[in-house]
Amino acid sequence: MFLKNKRDLAEKLDHQKDYTKPVEKAHKPVRTKEEILKQRKAMMEYKGPAAARAKSQMEERNDLRKEDLSPAPVGRTFGNNPFLDPSKQTKEPNPELLNRLAFGTRAKVTKEEMKALNSKNYEMLPEVRKKKEEEKKKEEMRKRLEKAKELNDKIRGTMKRKTIQNFE
Repeated sequence: MFLKNKRDLAEKLDHQKDYTKPVEKAHKPVRTKEEILKQRKAMMEYKGPAAARAKSQMEERNDLRKEDLSPAPVGRTFGNNPFLDPSKQTKEPNPELLNRLAFGTRAKVTKEEMKALNSKNYEMLPEVRKKKEEEKKKEEMRKRLEKAKELNDKIRGTMKRKTIQNFE
């Protein structure tokens, strides 16, 4: 009976294999690593119209900023309009930051800054926070036990003295 079931299962699997043959796809030409690297470099160097547009927009903003630095006319009131009040206007991002983002270059970070960022992020991890809290609790418990021992020793010492005095 076991052999019969095994044969039936084998036949079913063979039958399924015939229907589930994958359709062969056309082979893509195989590229070498050098060709892939060349293409990647070309893509990284390509600035395109978007980068030129971003650069011109940034230059326009810088020009507008220079014009905005001129002193405001005397006696000008802003009322409740937040769009006219310079203290309530949002600051525009740093032009160097915009330029860096437009061209896709990486931020320059020193080793010391990177280490500081890494250690700060590590300290913010929930596992690390829990571990520190547990260590703090253990330390507090140890201190409480030490105080309790000292008090216990004092009480025992005074009790011994009192019992010795009572027997004398």
